Parts: sequence; structure tokens; C-alpha cells
Amino acid sequence: MNPWFFATFLGAPALALVAVVSNRRTRSVLLWAVVGFLFAAATFWITIVVHTPLNDALDAAGAAEAIPDLSAVRSAHEATWVPWNVARMLTSTASLAALGCALLTARPQHHERRGA
Repeated sequence: MNPWFFATFLGAPALALVAVVSNRRTRSVLLWAVVGFLFAAATFWITIVVHTPLNDALDAAGAAEAIPDLSAVRSAHEATWVPWNVARMLTSTASLAALGCALLTARPQHHERRGA
């Protein structure tokens, strides 16, 4: 498995969980961090439960040049892959957005007085 994929695949939910634990006493930040973690966990779940078995089935079909009807294999694969890949993209994006909100909520507000 590609080490960069592996790092981001496991790192995203792990770091989201770190955000939850480290902000457990700051309610406004905690809410966003929990939402970010749940979306990251959903992304992880979709990959493990849906995409990994599909990839394994595609690998089991053999080399592309040895498959007599490649378009049939592709069509069968895409019918499940595409909607779940869209769902995975949405959960991943939602996780990033929620964790971004947690970060913005957590940052200290500096108000300068002008003209004083």
C-alpha cells in the first residue's frame, strides 16, 4: 500500500480524535471537533467496508489484457464504486470543513482599539 495514502487514511481520523480529546473542555470547539471526527470515521468506514472489497474483486478479475469483456467488469465495478466514492468525497470534505471550524473557533480573538 502507498505510504502517503496510508498516512493520510489513518492520520485523518486519528488527528481528528486528537482534536476531540485535546478540546474536551472547550464546548464550542469540542462540538466541531466531534463532527469532524465522525465524518473522518465515516470516510474510513466507507473505504474499508465498500471500496476495499471492490478493489479486491477488481484485482481478482485478473490483468486487464486477460479479461475478455473489460467494459462489463468496469460497468459492474462502477455501479457501486461511483456513488460510494461521491459519499466518501462528501464525508472527507465535511470532516475538513468541521475541523476548520473547530480551528477557527479555538483561535484567540484579538481586538485592537484603533485611534486610542
